[in-house]
Amino acid sequence: MWQILRRNPQALYWSLGLHLFFALLMLLGAHLDRPTLDAASKARVVKATIVSERAIESMADALDAGQAASGKDAAAVDSGAAEQERQAAEAEQQRRADEAQAKAKAKAEAERLAAEESRRQAELEAQRQAEQQRLAEEAKAKADAERRRAEQEARRQAELEAQRQAEAERLAAESRRQAELEAQRKAEQQRLAEEAKAKADAERRRAEQEARRQAELEAQRQAEAARLAREAEARRQAQEAARRQEEQRLAEEA
Repeated sequence: MWQILRRNPQALYWSLGLHLFFALLMLLGAHLDRPTLDAASKARVVKATIVSERAIESMADALDAGQAASGKDAAAVDSGAAEQERQAAEAEQQRRADEAQAKAKAKAEAERLAAEESRRQAELEAQRQAEQQRLAEEAKAKADAERRRAEQEARRQAELEAQRQAEAERLAAESRRQAELEAQRKAEQQRLAEEAKAKADAERRRAEQEARRQAELEAQRQAEAARLAREAEARRQAQEAARRQEEQRLAEEA
């Protein structure tokens, strides 16, 4: 079915149009079936019914004609498809032949280039070996000169090293003396720091003890003040109660 629709899309359009027309006709029929119609409405119903029947007949004829045309189109499409397949097969064969010929040419060209590259590499290798020989001779002469210079430099460096060692020993002795003095200074600083820390700790503990004592005294003062306030409030309330009782008694006597 889908192949037919792809080959002849007009059949799909006719089918959709016919379904849409039937839907409109059903909607129109629903409105025409209402009982409250006057004479003019009845006339329109009769006219619409006639037009609808004619439209349905014309749509059916058009659909039959479209289906017949679609059959002819399908046959034409089938024959055209076969011709296209034959042409595509011939084009594919020609493409493969051209591709094989191009591959053969490319292979021959690659072989030629490989031969030329091989000859060029051989010449380069010969030149490289000759250059290596020349460089090796130059390197040997340079190495001999460098060796003689290194021997002279080694003797000079040995003399300098002996001088450096003597100076290093002198500096080491001086460094040891300075280290001993520094150790004595640090020991003195450590002793003074420990004494200062001990003094600070004692002062801190004394301050903490004093702070606790002051806090306890403050707590006692606050407790005493609260107790006195409670007693004063109790006395005030008792006096107030006695006053009210006295006023009540006097009022009762009066």
